[in-house]
Amino acid sequence: MNELLGIQLNNATTDLLSKSLDIRSQRHLAIVTNVANQDTPEYKATDLNFKEALKGAAPNREFIPMMQTNGAHFSSLLTPPSVAKYPVEIKKDSTRLDGNSVNPEQEMAKLAENNLMYNATVQILSGRFNNLMSAIKEGR
Repeated sequence: MNELLGIQLNNATTDLLSKSLDIRSQRHLAIVTNVANQDTPEYKATDLNFKEALKGAAPNREFIPMMQTNGAHFSSLLTPPSVAKYPVEIKKDSTRLDGNSVNPEQEMAKLAENNLMYNATVQILSGRFNNLMSAIKEGR
């Protein structure tokens, strides 16, 4: 009984919304990491391309591996495994003397947009489940 009154619990839309939340969460992690490293010399800002990640990259697509450039840095073993699921873009160009490519204003704008889109996706997904609950309760 996977279908109730035409509402499917697991369908393509629900799966897409779920994947969208996962990607938005990982993008949030990349952005806050950039903000945290805005004063780190030679740090290069990273970001997830949401559209590309959502398309479901081809299996042979290359991903940028994490590198530990200094022994004092955290090991890549501490990175959540889901980060490696999506392609990462590295902003290499820098106008700063220390070689850091983080623009705090841009990062905060990206963070606000990502947060807004995450919350909108949660509301859509929540509405779908509320409709399902209403159907189960027969509108009571």
